[in-house]
Amino acid sequence: MSRVRIAITGIGLVTPLGTGQEQTWQHVLNGNSAARWMSSAELDAANINSDFRWYGAPVQLADTQFANGIRHLSRTAQFALTASQEAIHQAQLDARSLHTAACVIGTSKSDLRSIDSLFLGMSDEQAGLPDQQFSTLFPNSPVNEVATHFAIEGPVLCPVSACATGLVSLIRAAEFIQHDEVTCCIAGSADSSLHSGLLASYRRLGVLAPPGNDPSQACRPFDSNRSGFVVGEGASALVLESWDHAINRGAAPLAEWVDGIIGCDPTGLTSVDSTGETLAALIDRLLTRNNIAPSQVSAVSYHGTATELNDLTEARAIQKIFGDGPLGFGVKGAIGHLLGAAGAVETALGVLALRDQVLPPTVNHVNHDSDCSNRVTQHEAVHQSMEFLLKTSLGFGGHLAVGLLKRCNKSNLLESG
Repeated sequence: MSRVRIAITGIGLVTPLGTGQEQTWQHVLNGNSAARWMSSAELDAANINSDFRWYGAPVQLADTQFANGIRHLSRTAQFALTASQEAIHQAQLDARSLHTAACVIGTSKSDLRSIDSLFLGMSDEQAGLPDQQFSTLFPNSPVNEVATHFAIEGPVLCPVSACATGLVSLIRAAEFIQHDEVTCCIAGSADSSLHSGLLASYRRLGVLAPPGNDPSQACRPFDSNRSGFVVGEGASALVLESWDHAINRGAAPLAEWVDGIIGCDPTGLTSVDSTGETLAALIDRLLTRNNIAPSQVSAVSYHGTATELNDLTEARAIQKIFGDGPLGFGVKGAIGHLLGAAGAVETALGVLALRDQVLPPTVNHVNHDSDCSNRVTQHEAVHQSMEFLLKTSLGFGGHLAVGLLKRCNKSNLLESG
């Protein structure tokens, strides 16, 4: 089967650095960090008593007319709808295209605040929950809200793959187009996990970075002084289309989705193969089946959790495939670890990196870990020519995903799919 070319024609972003792609992108390029101390009201709706001073990277949704109309939805669904609206607006999709489109928006879990609110509000005499409230208990609530709002009648899917969810969602969306089931898909992921119960669990696992006096400096990917991540929240939606569909309707592709591949690391529930062999094999399969030489890959967008095992795994995998390899970056020092939303948000930022031919800083990366044999940006953005960008995502439970993007320029914009 010949490969169907896929264009990315729209991006929507909701991150701790801003609502909207350009606001987030400029903050990322400037090396800003959104991590901070949080009030108890920002954490959850359960009024859980805790003496611990929590920190994270929360979202403050812009006060728009659209946002005001969806305040009744769960926080995760609000993020997904806001990001989808921006992506659809940029792609200039009409109602006819949306009607036949697919919608693939993943989440890593149910919206925790909604669960708290629902069960705290139940009385012993209450026979059950209203259907509308009950539906928020399921991870597919955000994708259902998006599909309903935009009257989408194509395939609707909600991947749940821990912290690899976002990239897995994009891969599954691309497969719908490659298999000629649809010509267009709204794809991405959303997550809202700033909840004291979840944060306490991560703290016990030892993966949260100690905040020190300033949480914005806590997450340090690939740094010799790294000690874990800071949890963030947000969403991203991307519009994927068959190349011919996009060009024929006059759309302007932002980048080309080349391919993606999903795998599994069976090392353990919260462990990874730190030799890098498992991840390297997946990257090799992706490049080989697309006839892409390692030397053609210009940049890497890392998962980059600033945990020792993850950093070593990614660095060693890249070294095995690329040697000294391409320069890479990670954005979790800037926006936190967005968990289920991470892969989609970071892929969207990779698209913007290709568009502008610039790699953003890796915030808080000051002293590169000598055990990590990769090259990573530091406190300043790096302008360089880029053709292909590789995206990696890893998740608890062994979830692995790798995606490949290609720059759009005048020559390949004129090429037919």
